[in-house]
Parts: sequence; C-alpha cells; structure tokens
Amino acid sequence: MRPGTLLFIFIVVEYFTFEIFVVSRVAYRMEPLYIFERFVAVDRAMNCCSETESDMQVRFTRNWASVQRRAERELAK
Repeated sequence: MRPGTLLFIFIVVEYFTFEIFVVSRVAYRMEPLYIFERFVAVDRAMNCCSETESDMQVRFTRNWASVQRRAERELAK
C-alpha cells in the first residue's frame, strides 16, 4: 500500500475512535434523570429570579412533565 493510503486509513480510524470516546463521555446527558435535574434547577432559578412569559412557562411546564414521566419510568426500572 502507498503511504498516503495508510495515512488516510490511520486518520479515519483515529477520528472514529475520538468520536466514540466523546460520545461515551457525554452519554449521561441523555439520561432522563440528568435531564430532570436540569429542569428542576431551571425551575428554581425562574421562580427565584424573574417573571416569565406565560407562553414560555406553558411550554416549559409541558416539557418538564414529559421529562418527569420519563424519569419516573427510569426510577421504576
């Protein structure tokens, strides 16, 4: 094989190895309990710091309810 081909294969393999490493390091961010904890923190900040628009509050509450159901299912397992 030519050196250029070997270098290309090496770069591609290293790139995919790096991508797998990064995904494995941040996979916890997709877990329902982590997302629920973020929602709780945002809710506390909104209640303490400012008044929010009603439309934004409705969307937040709807999303929070969805995440809460997912977190409850995760805890039930």
